[in-house]
Amino acid sequence: MESTLETLAGSPVYLFRRRHSGRPHQVRAHSSICLQTALALLNAYMTHALISSWASPYFNAPVLAKTNHASTTITGYAVVILQTGSFFGRVVCGPLADRFGVWKVFIGVGFSSAISLLAFWTSYPMPDAPLVIGLFAYGAFSGAFMSLIGAACAAISPVEEIGARIGILWTCSALPCLAGPVVCGGELVPIGLGEC
Repeated sequence: MESTLETLAGSPVYLFRRRHSGRPHQVRAHSSICLQTALALLNAYMTHALISSWASPYFNAPVLAKTNHASTTITGYAVVILQTGSFFGRVVCGPLADRFGVWKVFIGVGFSSAISLLAFWTSYPMPDAPLVIGLFAYGAFSGAFMSLIGAACAAISPVEEIGARIGILWTCSALPCLAGPVVCGGELVPIGLGEC
């Protein structure tokens, strides 16, 4: 019989306490993917702000374009370029995951997202063409990563618990995802880059 605390807490206590018949490793795998996704979302938004005093390109693309002395047209369209890449990444990742496997594509786009951050935002100042390519590439890889988080969670979950586990995953990731952009923006103001 469930205790009152388990009833009030809902599925997280139920999932992490219950042992599945024949599949106890899946609970540890789900806990791991929740923690790793939360850290990845926090890190993706905070890496540049904390290490190199830059912002995440996802939320501060115009600021990045301006600091690279890009033209006013590219600075104005930086978010659009990034979101266009994100659209294509989200559309293409599904068929790729069907063909090659969810985990292979999920890990591949995660590494590619990190590589695009390092390749396109470590040099300063950057010409307009690499800046546009970098914005598009980061948008494509990060969009694919965000789209595949649910599929990766579903791949390790029993069918009857997919909804609860995806809900737990996004609940665990919500606060880090909210904290990262705020810290990025806060780090830009002291160094004089907070306004476009």
